[in-house]
Amino acid sequence: MSFAWSPGGRVQTVPMPTVKHVLYYFDGPKMVLAVDERGRQLLGVAADEDDEGTTRWVFAPAPPERLVPLLNTRTGLRALFDTGIVEVYDVAEPDVPAQSWSLAPDDVPEDLLPEPDAELPELEDGARAQLLAEQVRLVEQRSRVGRTRLYFSGRPVRGRRGISATFASDALRNYQHLVSLAYGYRRKGELRSTGPIPEREASALMLTEMPRGSVGFELVEDAEQERVTPTDLVGVISEVASLLDAAATNDTIYAERVAEFDQRIVGALNDFLSTLKKAEATLKLEAQNREYVFETERIVEAVDRTASTPRKEDDRPVTGKLIGFLPTDLRFELETPDRVIKGKISRDADLERLASFFRKRCTAHLQVITVERLGHVAEAFTLESVEDAAEKKRG
Repeated sequence: MSFAWSPGGRVQTVPMPTVKHVLYYFDGPKMVLAVDERGRQLLGVAADEDDEGTTRWVFAPAPPERLVPLLNTRTGLRALFDTGIVEVYDVAEPDVPAQSWSLAPDDVPEDLLPEPDAELPELEDGARAQLLAEQVRLVEQRSRVGRTRLYFSGRPVRGRRGISATFASDALRNYQHLVSLAYGYRRKGELRSTGPIPEREASALMLTEMPRGSVGFELVEDAEQERVTPTDLVGVISEVASLLDAAATNDTIYAERVAEFDQRIVGALNDFLSTLKKAEATLKLEAQNREYVFETERIVEAVDRTASTPRKEDDRPVTGKLIGFLPTDLRFELETPDRVIKGKISRDADLERLASFFRKRCTAHLQVITVERLGHVAEAFTLESVEDAAEKKRG
């Protein structure tokens, strides 16, 4: 008897994913952890078998960051098959290329999927501990290399499978430009108002795959995967995501975050957000294991907020008492006769000197970023240095 269900999509003859771990065995492997030709980790279940001995396998993406909680709790197996494109393989003989096709989660017949309450099978303690340690190590390795995912929806997207090529090209180009500017500024400490971006090649992200189950793109730094320490681009990708989120939140948070960057970055920020607005697209951004959601209302507000360059004042001397000093978090509080000024401490500030003025009267030299929009003024303060208030007065 043949299979009761036949594929409706494009069938390919491809090698079976390489099995790395057998999770359940009953007269042959029934559940495995495997890696395909593209290097993606997949969890496979033997879902059916016909009278001729062909086994129908169903594979779902199982990245390490999703497998670790599954190994810890054993629950949530079905969720792997509900959120990503499923790969189906009909395997007639071992080590022989299989007939394969891809399906969106909604198109997979229910009888091919694990039960809604299915769990990982019980593993021997030693095997579980070994597999968990391996997956944790892979998560750590992935976090040491710059990595981001952009998932799009809205007018440029057609269901789960299609996206406007023009929009995708513009959005990815503008996002890469934004990352490159931020990286160049972090490496060199300044940017020219125009012209080449410093160390642009080092900030290049590679398009490695389209994440399954959604219309989007995974961009990864072209760096060694076995690094012991994170690359500089890891931090920059996180900072860019935080800056985008700040631009979509409010004036005060945006002013504080944009103060950490060169003013040239504001234009690139607006270009990327404007691309989304004009196309009537929305975005979910994953950056180094954090997720940010940009719905239409937030995008419109962010475009308006980044339409003009904030005013920058490099040195505003303010006399007061340094009542708050957090060197680890790089935060300060300065008490003045009118108010308490709160803000960030410059990365280049002399922390030992700042500590010597804690709870003392001093003159603080502040960089001030002012965002003015719709009649509202928001200021962000960065403490660059301090000096004795009496010396400042004599000077």
